[in-house]
Amino acid sequence: MNAIKKKPTIYDVAKEAGVSISTVSRVLNKNYPVSKNLTGRVKKAIKKLGFFTNQSARSLSGKKLNSIGAVIMYPPDFVFTDYNSISTIRGIDSFAEKVNIDLIIYANWSYRSLKSIRGKHSVDGIIIIGAQITDNFTKELEEAKKWEDFPIVMVNHHELWKSLPEVAVDHQQGSYNAIKYLLNKGHKNIVYICHEKKLPSIYYTIRGFKQAFNEHNLSFEEKEKIIKIDTDSHYALGELAVKKMLDLDSRPTAFITHDDTIAITMIKILREKGLKVPDDISCIGAGDFPIATEVKPELTTKKIDGFKRGYLAAEILFKLINNEKIEKNRILLPAVLIERETVSDTHDISGCESAQMSLQI
Repeated sequence: MNAIKKKPTIYDVAKEAGVSISTVSRVLNKNYPVSKNLTGRVKKAIKKLGFFTNQSARSLSGKKLNSIGAVIMYPPDFVFTDYNSISTIRGIDSFAEKVNIDLIIYANWSYRSLKSIRGKHSVDGIIIIGAQITDNFTKELEEAKKWEDFPIVMVNHHELWKSLPEVAVDHQQGSYNAIKYLLNKGHKNIVYICHEKKLPSIYYTIRGFKQAFNEHNLSFEEKEKIIKIDTDSHYALGELAVKKMLDLDSRPTAFITHDDTIAITMIKILREKGLKVPDDISCIGAGDFPIATEVKPELTTKKIDGFKRGYLAAEILFKLINNEKIEKNRILLPAVLIERETVSDTHDISGCESAQMSLQI
């Protein structure tokens, strides 16, 4: 009777290659540099012994895994209440389904790094969603740019990351257009409500705000114009933002928000405090979520096409994985102002009855 052949282990590979176990691990995980000579010996031993029959072996042999990853850098409690992020994931998944590849979502960012995801040999490349402007991430991204076998596409933009392919929303132009719209309505005392997070979308929204004010020779003091709240809860953010806004020495006549959910939450809280939108204060959201037309008054907002952003990002990543040329390294999608019912002229802000204040847009 033939003896059952023992399955080779990492110890067997190390012995065959004449290297340490840690060297074999480094070759498999690609998380530390290993010389070409040692890498070659390890790969030769793996092949000879028949070690690994899973995705790691396929990666080592140069075969594609037919899967891509979406790395979500927002906290889980935030991302799954953020319609833009969900739409972006739907767009990525739609393209993946079209070309018959798998999508793996890495949703709990705090326990992972780009290096560890690459080392797991589970995907051929990744799309990064919700990256924040931090020194640690920028440093990690600089290292990742050197990985020729592992393409990365960003779905947001910042100058620090511009050498990587990206599909982003033009938040600066969108913000500029929204502020100009309010200024043309007579508003000058305007504030922006956002998260404390160092998101590129917030960074460029503030830049667009400043640009519009500078063109009108208006003073822009960030501490007076920007209200940042450190929370992942949209309701808590809205509640705290209303309190801060109403505590200002001069109450704003209009505010813009980081997304529609925050805007709608603030409108509800303002109503509870006896203030009506747009009769007493005007508001512009961001995103054009489905709920924007289901509330009263219907929300004036900036339309962001998260689905298209995700779909195009996946298409670019797929081309890079297959060594195809991409036409543009950077695609900027517009944030289009959608006029509805939450903005009025400043002359409407008075003690008039709301029945006299109906806004026709």
